[in-house]
Amino acid sequence: MEVSLRFVMSGLLCLLLIATGGCSFKKDPANGKGAPVTLIEEMALPEHVASLDEVIAGDDEEKTIEALVQRKEELAALSRGGAVSALDLAIKHGKQKVAQFLLISGHSPFVLNQESREKLTYDAAMGKLIESAQLDGMMDILRSYPRKLHNGIVPDTSMQKFRDRIDEYKIGYRGCEMFANLLMEREYLSRELVHPGLYYEVFSQLNYREAFNNLLTDTSCANETSRFSTELINSWIGYEYLYQFQSSFKSIAFIKFLVGMRKGASLSIVVPADGWHQDNLGLISSQVNVSPLALLMLKKVCFANEGQLDEWVSLVNELQSGQDHSYPYFMGEKKPDSSVPCYGEEKYCSHDRANVANLHSIFRYMNPGTKIQQDTFYSMYTGERREFMAMTFDEFKTQICTEPKRRTFK
Repeated sequence: MEVSLRFVMSGLLCLLLIATGGCSFKKDPANGKGAPVTLIEEMALPEHVASLDEVIAGDDEEKTIEALVQRKEELAALSRGGAVSALDLAIKHGKQKVAQFLLISGHSPFVLNQESREKLTYDAAMGKLIESAQLDGMMDILRSYPRKLHNGIVPDTSMQKFRDRIDEYKIGYRGCEMFANLLMEREYLSRELVHPGLYYEVFSQLNYREAFNNLLTDTSCANETSRFSTELINSWIGYEYLYQFQSSFKSIAFIKFLVGMRKGASLSIVVPADGWHQDNLGLISSQVNVSPLALLMLKKVCFANEGQLDEWVSLVNELQSGQDHSYPYFMGEKKPDSSVPCYGEEKYCSHDRANVANLHSIFRYMNPGTKIQQDTFYSMYTGERREFMAMTFDEFKTQICTEPKRRTFK
C-alpha cells in the first residue's frame, strides 16, 4: 500500500511539472544509483515582433524607414491586401517622412481608406503632401496619353499604355473623378498649376476635352462615373453651357454627353451684378441668377435653323426644371399671365415684352460696355425695325453673335 501511494504521488508530481515547464529523470550524480531527481527547465518566450502599425507609430521616423526597408515584402502584402495600407498607417499617425518614403517607393496616393480621407481634411501638411503626390500621379498618367504622329495618326498601342497606367495607379472612382475634374478645369478655367513649368510637356498640345472623353469612355474609369458627385457633374455642365453661349451654341454633342452621366442633372448660372441690383421680383443681391433658357434665347438670332434651336430648348428645359431666376424667360404655355398673347410669335414667345426686357438686362450683364437701349434692343430682336434706327440688323446680330474672348463664371 505504501509503495502504491508513492507511485501515485510521484506521477501526480510529474504531471504538475509537465504542465509548468516539463520534467525529466536523471541519475543522482553523487552516488550514481539512479535515484529519480526532478529538474525544472525554463522555456524562453518568443521575442515580440512589432506589427507594421507599431513600427510606423514609432517616434523616430528615420528608424521607421530603415525598418520598413527590411520588411518590404510585408509592406507589399499589406498594400495588396486589405482595408488599411501602409500609407493609411502613415497618415493615421501623422508621419510625413514615412508617407514620403512610401510614395517614392511606389505606393499609390489614390489608395486611401475613409479614415485617411477624413484625417487629411484637418491635417493640412499631410493633405498638401498627398494632394501633390496625386497631381504628380495624374501628370505621370497623362505622359502616357497618346500623341499624334507627324502624319496625324495615333498609334493603336498608345491608348493601351494610357489604360495600363491608370490601372497601375489603382486610382478608383475618387481618382477618376479628380482626374476628370483636372482636365475640365484646364479646358474651361485655364487654372495655373502650382508649378506649371514642370508640366509643360504634359499639357503642351493636349486636347483636354478629348482626353476627358477618352478617360471616361475608354479606360477603367468608364465603370466609375455612376459614383461621381452630382454637384461636380453639374459644374461641368455649367462650364460647357457658358462656353456654348459664348460661341453661339455651335455644338450640342458634348453637353449631351455630360448630361447623360447623371439622371436629374441641373444647370444653374450665377454672374456678378457689378454691385447691388434689384431684379424684377424686387430681390436685392450682388449676384444675378441667370436663366439658362434666357441665355439661349438671347442667341436666337444666331441659329442657322430652327431645328437646332428646338434641340437646345428641349435640353435646357430639362436642365432648369423647377428653378427660379432673377431674369426668367417664359415660353407661351408657361407664362404666369398665360392669357396675355406672345404678340405673334407663339412658339418661343420671343416677342413678349417682359421676356425681351429680361434678355436686354442679361445682355447688359454679359456685355457691360454696350450702348444699346431697351427700345432699340426690342426692335432689333423682334424684327420690328423702325425707320431711322441708329443701327442695322446686321450690326445688331454681330454684337449678339460675336464670340468674345472666352470667359467663365464660377
